Amino acid sequence: MQIRRIACAFLKKWGVPDCAGSVALLSSELVTNALQHGRGAVSFRMSHGDSLLKLSVGSQGLVPDLAVKVVDGLAESGRGLMLVDTVADAWGVADGRVWCTLPSRPVRAA
Repeated sequence: MQIRRIACAFLKKWGVPDCAGSVALLSSELVTNALQHGRGAVSFRMSHGDSLLKLSVGSQGLVPDLAVKVVDGLAESGRGLMLVDTVADAWGVADGRVWCTLPSRPVRAA
């Protein structure tokens, strides 16, 4: 998914590549969720503060009462928000967008 590459490129530009794996996973899970459960165009936002990285995804018709599901071990889908809940420090739904946060620690020059 191209969103993974875009998100990781911004992390490198911002000097916080230490969370690239988590951001790649979270961005693709949130965008996939919006594509599957929303309607129309999907918007992705990522912001970086002193110690916090925030990702958010929105789509028309995205269900505002998303919840982590318990799925059968053989199920082919349904684990996206469980992964988000496990990897992110926090997540939720606000203003028609699903968001999550991670701590960000800039890489210091040696």
